[in-house]
Amino acid sequence: MENIMNNPVIGVVMCRNRLKGHATQTLQEKYLNAIIHAGGLPIALPHALAEPSLLEQLLPKLDGIYLPGSPSNVQPHLYGENGDEPDADPGRDLLSMALINAALERRIPIFAICRGLQELVVATGGSLHRKLCEQPELLEHREDPELPVEQQYAPSHEVQVEEGGITVCTVT
Repeated sequence: MENIMNNPVIGVVMCRNRLKGHATQTLQEKYLNAIIHAGGLPIALPHALAEPSLLEQLLPKLDGIYLPGSPSNVQPHLYGENGDEPDADPGRDLLSMALINAALERRIPIFAICRGLQELVVATGGSLHRKLCEQPELLEHREDPELPVEQQYAPSHEVQVEEGGITVCTVT
């Protein structure tokens, strides 16, 4: 039997939530299971790890970073916009931005989806549409809360990988 402790260690950024009135940080099981299924060892990354000395100690232990989706949104001031974001997660923003910059500098692989991809765009100087769902030319990708979770997160479109692109080595 394989020793899971020899598998690549993948740091997964947690999301702030409230559970029975208490502040918590959580990870969705589907993300953790996907990392294990792919042969990795997921490690939860709480927001306190954004502290520079802790981050410096953490980075050499990681083989990759996973920035998952979340119901929260990146704070607009981080990409040069005004206004409040009612669904913000400032602790996640702080950790994700620090992790992304450090990972890019050290060439640690990053895999980002949904909010994680938004964080990657913002950390590298890009901007966001605050109401992406209101852009008529873009694919609607929000979940339908009336559907079972398995259907909400079922494959919804194909991915085409370009020969010679940066994704080809990770997908093929």
